[in-house]
Amino acid sequence: MTQKWLGISSGLPEKTADIRMAQYESGTRVPKAEQTEKIAEALNVSPAALNVPDIESYVGVMHT
Repeated sequence: MTQKWLGISSGLPEKTADIRMAQYESGTRVPKAEQTEKIAEALNVSPAALNVPDIESYVGVMHT
Protein backbone atom coordinates (compact mmCIF):
# COMPACT_ATOMS: atom_id res chain seq x y z
CA MET A 1 0.00 0.00 0.00
CA THR A 2 1.30 3.44 -0.86
CA GLN A 3 0.33 6.86 0.40
CA LYS A 4 -1.04 7.63 -3.05
CA TRP A 5 -3.23 4.49 -3.06
CA LEU A 6 -4.57 5.25 0.41
CA GLY A 7 -5.24 8.86 -0.47
CA ILE A 8 -7.09 7.96 -3.66
CA SER A 9 -8.99 5.18 -1.87
CA SER A 10 -10.14 7.68 0.74
CA GLY A 11 -11.43 10.15 -1.83
CA LEU A 12 -8.53 12.57 -2.27
CA PRO A 13 -7.69 13.82 -5.78
CA GLU A 14 -5.07 11.66 -7.50
CA LYS A 15 -2.83 14.67 -8.14
CA THR A 16 -2.39 15.47 -4.42
CA ALA A 17 -3.29 12.19 -2.69
CA ASP A 18 0.27 11.18 -1.79
CA ILE A 19 1.25 14.67 -0.63
CA ARG A 20 -1.81 15.00 1.61
CA MET A 21 -1.29 11.56 3.15
CA ALA A 22 2.38 12.40 3.83
CA GLN A 23 1.24 15.60 5.57
CA TYR A 24 -1.19 13.63 7.72
CA GLU A 25 1.52 11.12 8.65
CA SER A 26 4.06 13.80 9.55
CA GLY A 27 1.54 15.82 11.54
CA THR A 28 1.86 18.98 9.44
CA ARG A 29 -1.86 18.67 8.65
CA VAL A 30 -4.69 17.04 10.56
CA PRO A 31 -7.53 15.44 8.61
CA LYS A 32 -11.07 16.53 9.36
CA ALA A 33 -13.32 13.94 11.01
CA GLU A 34 -15.00 13.13 7.68
CA GLN A 35 -11.63 12.44 6.02
CA THR A 36 -10.49 10.34 8.99
CA GLU A 37 -13.61 8.22 8.54
CA LYS A 38 -12.83 7.73 4.84
CA ILE A 39 -9.24 6.74 5.58
CA ALA A 40 -10.41 4.31 8.26
CA GLU A 41 -12.89 2.80 5.82
CA ALA A 42 -10.15 2.34 3.20
CA LEU A 43 -7.99 0.62 5.84
CA ASN A 44 -10.94 -1.37 7.21
CA VAL A 45 -10.37 -0.11 10.77
CA SER A 46 -12.31 2.00 13.25
CA PRO A 47 -11.79 5.77 12.95
CA ALA A 48 -10.93 5.71 16.66
CA ALA A 49 -7.84 3.65 15.79
CA LEU A 50 -6.48 6.58 13.77
CA ASN A 51 -6.91 9.29 16.39
CA VAL A 52 -4.98 10.00 19.57
CA PRO A 53 -6.92 7.99 22.13
CA ASP A 54 -8.89 9.64 24.91
CA ILE A 55 -7.81 7.49 27.83
CA GLU A 56 -10.64 8.92 29.91
CA SER A 57 -13.14 6.89 27.88
CA TYR A 58 -13.65 3.13 27.62
CA VAL A 59 -13.25 3.19 23.81
CA GLY A 60 -10.04 5.21 24.09
CA VAL A 61 -8.56 2.81 26.59
CA MET A 62 -9.47 -0.17 24.40
CA HIS A 63 -7.73 1.41 21.38
CA THR A 64 -4.65 2.15 23.45
